[in-house]
Amino acid sequence: SSLSEFGQAVGNAYIVREGEIELHTEGLVYRVGPGTVLGLAAGLANQPHNMTATALTVVTASVIPIYKALKAVTSCNPGLRGINRNTVMRTLNLSSVPESLK
Repeated sequence: SSLSEFGQAVGNAYIVREGEIELHTEGLVYRVGPGTVLGLAAGLANQPHNMTATALTVVTASVIPIYKALKAVTSCNPGLRGINRNTVMRTLNLSSVPESLK
């Protein structure tokens, strides 16, 4: 079953606890498993999913609502906010700070 679809809005991020997921993006295919975080960077940047994620096995994951993650990131101290902002920008290869993280 699909956990995310390319181009759809990100409402939740997921931390994979158990299972295997296949990611499809721009003609590339990746297989990931426990420890993988899906959708967090795109959700914090208010961007759509940049890949489709499909469960290959039964997956157990922790759910992080994006609105809660944004609230936590924007209310933390400036140093941690900067680390989060830079991490999101590097992960998504952005050249400017997303409005949601200013």
